[in-house]
Amino acid sequence: MAPFRINATKQSFVNFKGDCLIIPLYSDAKTLPDRLRELDERHNNIISGSLRSDEFSANPSQTFVLNLPPDSPLRKIILCGIGSSKDLKSEGLRKSIASAARQSEKLGGKIGIALPVSDNLKPEVIAGIALEGFILAVYKFERYKSNNKGSKKSQLKAITILSPDAGNLKSIDSSLRKAEAICDAVWFGRDIINSPANAFNTQSFVTEARKLSKRAKVKAEIIGKEELKKLGMNAILGVAQGSAQPPKLIALEYKGGKAGKAPLVLVGKGVVFDSGGLSLKQPLKMLEMKQDMGGAGVILSAFRAIIELGIKINMVALIPTVENMPSGTAYRPGDIIKTHSGITVEVLNTDAEGRLILADALSYARKYKPQAVIDVATLTGGIKIALGRVGCGVFSPDDSLAEIILGASENTGEKAWRFPLWDEFDRMIESNMADIKNSAGPEGSSITAAKFLGRFTTDYKWAHIDIANVDYASSDEELFRKGATGFGIRLLINLIENWKQ
Repeated sequence: MAPFRINATKQSFVNFKGDCLIIPLYSDAKTLPDRLRELDERHNNIISGSLRSDEFSANPSQTFVLNLPPDSPLRKIILCGIGSSKDLKSEGLRKSIASAARQSEKLGGKIGIALPVSDNLKPEVIAGIALEGFILAVYKFERYKSNNKGSKKSQLKAITILSPDAGNLKSIDSSLRKAEAICDAVWFGRDIINSPANAFNTQSFVTEARKLSKRAKVKAEIIGKEELKKLGMNAILGVAQGSAQPPKLIALEYKGGKAGKAPLVLVGKGVVFDSGGLSLKQPLKMLEMKQDMGGAGVILSAFRAIIELGIKINMVALIPTVENMPSGTAYRPGDIIKTHSGITVEVLNTDAEGRLILADALSYARKYKPQAVIDVATLTGGIKIALGRVGCGVFSPDDSLAEIILGASENTGEKAWRFPLWDEFDRMIESNMADIKNSAGPEGSSITAAKFLGRFTTDYKWAHIDIANVDYASSDEELFRKGATGFGIRLLINLIENWKQ
């Protein structure tokens, strides 16, 4: 959980004592709301004066810091723009609070957040969104900094949500607990994705799975090298054979729903480091390849949150995990691999390894007779060309499943766009030597990669989410800093929470 206390109160704004009070304001408010006037008067009309100035217009994510007298029980006020009152959006509010959080974390100590009143959103919903924005923004990965001594120390001590004139405190508190659990999952995911490959490897996934298996209703199965051979999972074995890291297929089962009800299966690509194999990546492109297990990190984190929240669903998480390295034992371009499903694959590019390990895992998913299967993977560089670093790609032949994913995207603000799976792309993955090939070149590469995976998913509803463009940030934004973003964790939690079994 976050390293600071979180609570809600009906305490008035004027009586809050602390280091900082964040006050969200609408851009179209002509006068200061009545709920803020006593606080404003207490501090010599400093808030209303700021609104009348040209320095603060309350546009989304705009912040303005007000310094208070040294003898004041409140050190600073941060005004936070949230845009028009007629159209308050969840993601806009989340990012606006995140912007203010970055300002307030420098102060440390006790931070208050004054809940805005909205006709669009209930107070408990606003409270959860505000807390999400705050916690996601203040995450830092500093465990390897020598002056940090391996912990995420924070000057922040307590976050207080103030709602003196709206909402039921019990409902607000419940919403805060849920938001905290979701953010804890995102922090966990960011931690493991940010971790270097010499610290987080295939065995690390096993360790985390075994920790989760100690929880009620959870079972873990760890399939190692010898069992993989018996099962004919030659794609997973082939990708892993150039590395000293032993391959694993991890199966986590959570039986939180009705007995006998078919599960939802989630599959995550877990390449703990991707050198490209013998099709070696360029050095600069290799620098971020510790995060090529981002899909597995997202799945594991979401699974962890579902257990914590006690959501009533039967679910399976499958994590094929390997390291892709060049060596005298590495698989080669031109190799032909017979997969777990019996489909043969000609390897044209050893750097198109993610789809190979997913192929065996997706085939294995049939064992669970699933309601649906969703895989998440840092799969293609092509998705960055198509969507930049803004949103993930969604691929599914099933309209209803695709709509569920897009709906969760809308709810969480983690943007997603559905791509076509036209029949013409099937021809592009045909092989002269085997059933299919693992690379079809740069044209439509994200779609042909999805088409490849689709060959192993014909027995059930399936969707593929490509996060290769949004899993890792090259610069700070409102909700994340440079490094792992945890993109997709909140989306999946929302999807599972609303899943109808």
